[in-house]
Amino acid sequence: MKLVALQPAHVTAIARLHAEALAGDFLPSLGPAFLTTLYRGILELNLGFGFVAPGTAEDIAGFVIATDDSRSLFRKLITRRFFRLTWQVGVALLHHPRLVVRSVETFLYPSKEGTHTPAAELLVIAVNAGDRNKGIGVALVECLDESMHQRKIARYKVTVLAANEAAQRFYRRLGFVLATQFVMYGRPWNLFVRELS
Repeated sequence: MKLVALQPAHVTAIARLHAEALAGDFLPSLGPAFLTTLYRGILELNLGFGFVAPGTAEDIAGFVIATDDSRSLFRKLITRRFFRLTWQVGVALLHHPRLVVRSVETFLYPSKEGTHTPAAELLVIAVNAGDRNKGIGVALVECLDESMHQRKIARYKVTVLAANEAAQRFYRRLGFVLATQFVMYGRPWNLFVRELS
């Protein structure tokens, strides 16, 4: 399977896939326009990197995006893309005011993880429903591992909703180890760490 480096040209497609594949999560609840602005900012400001599994036409089969430092990611994004991001969040909050607390929690969540966890993080991985069980998720993580290694990153983390047993099985199968738990949005989350040899 040929994966390609995530580029700004993929932003619309990955935002659409994120919204579809992870519809119950918080960030997709802010809408595709927010996700597009978020990903464009991450890539244009060199705050993250990732890979895409090409699909058909303008669609993609899957993607992964990560950052070297999730602790500073949102702070840098807000500082340098303040008006664009707050506009998109503001539009979403007008329609769903209850999301205000969740917005604040999202931007502060790295502080809940403790200081012993790695700064590098797999932020989002998603595979199109019709392309699942084809090894795309595994290939994306393996490609991410190689990129982390090239960046001299020895370990990275991923957070998973504790109720998402399928995702936890996926990460455990790949060698991620449960490091800590925390509560966000009133629900328990598990933080897994991957040690790279």
